[in-house]
Amino acid sequence: MARDPKYIEAYCTNQDLHKRTAAIMFNVPVDQVTKQQRGITKSVNFGLNYGMGKRSLKEKLKLETDIDYTEDDVAKLIEDFKNLYTDVTNYLKTISQKGFNRLEVRTEAGRLFKFDKPSAETEEKYNVQKGNIERECKNLPVQGLCADMLKIAMGNLFLILEPRGVKLVNCVHDELVFECKTEETEEVAAIVKTEMEKAGTLFLKDLPCIAEVKVGDTWEK
Repeated sequence: MARDPKYIEAYCTNQDLHKRTAAIMFNVPVDQVTKQQRGITKSVNFGLNYGMGKRSLKEKLKLETDIDYTEDDVAKLIEDFKNLYTDVTNYLKTISQKGFNRLEVRTEAGRLFKFDKPSAETEEKYNVQKGNIERECKNLPVQGLCADMLKIAMGNLFLILEPRGVKLVNCVHDELVFECKTEETEEVAAIVKTEMEKAGTLFLKDLPCIAEVKVGDTWEK
């Protein structure tokens, strides 16, 4: 959505985006990036894309990497990330401002999210509500589009698999769980992979959309 060439290159050449980012931010070769360094840049990446501020990101880093950064340290990580991925940074800034000004935002699939006008009761209350809307405007187009793609895949797979007695039994974030006869597993797995990837390519024009399929006799994360 941001059309950031560095993101696109990483996905199109099957690189580990978080490891690549960590290598640049911590100035080490990619093959020497530690698990902790990768975890830090992953937290920063997702945190900024989901509209987190310094304090929330500080708490996220503590929880996920067990490092107790100061707010100044977190600010430096954020600044380094923004300078590395300027197109992502500009997209998030633009979409949050535009969404707040219009009090609405849409996914690429056209689904509309509307917001109530912030209260002018006090300046503090206004600023809090304004900040919440701006964060939602960064997050909803991304998370919402993922949900849109999944719903399209669910509908198409229902039409194909339901007549065959294959049941959709669970939906977890971006994952679908089906039950079928043992002898049908390979064929059903191929159908699920094809339809989920097809739903993604309706919107992801610059990136590969890859669905991973796992076959088992129990459901597990």
